Amino acid sequence: MQQRHTETKTLIKKVFTTLLLKHDFETITISMITREARINRGTFYLHYLDKYDLLEQLKQELTSNLFNIILIDNPNEHTIDIIIEALTYLKKNFDFIYALSMNQSVHLAIEIRKFLEELLKVAPVLHQKISQYKSLPFLYAKEVFFSSMEAIILYWIKTGANETPQEMAQILNSI
Repeated sequence: MQQRHTETKTLIKKVFTTLLLKHDFETITISMITREARINRGTFYLHYLDKYDLLEQLKQELTSNLFNIILIDNPNEHTIDIIIEALTYLKKNFDFIYALSMNQSVHLAIEIRKFLEELLKVAPVLHQKISQYKSLPFLYAKEVFFSSMEAIILYWIKTGANETPQEMAQILNSI
């Protein structure tokens, strides 16, 4: 029973991803999702309240998985490894991540920013990187640093994630 539940949610996510690539989130309907997934509306509603709940649960899963990556190692000693692992996760889930990034209603940048904020809390080594902007007060320097990282990650996603996570980590580490 659990396997069928998981398979159905995976199917819904796959169909939702495909629809996000073709339509703005606001125009996607439950009927479109259920028709493409070949499930009935009742099955959809067993898992989600509505399309907003679907999006929120999928974003929560994304954020949760990224935060779990932070908790695996000592971020202060292995920040680059955490960034590589996070980028590997994004690349592994590229279709969904790309669909989110291309849809203006979804605000993927906010999820990336949350991840960076959490990483900063547990990786004091990032404070050193931010303090390289000596002429700026810390909060402004942090904004410059995060905006740069966020822009590079989004650009990587929007251009097809052609570089490896290791190459991207080196690019991000050079900021």
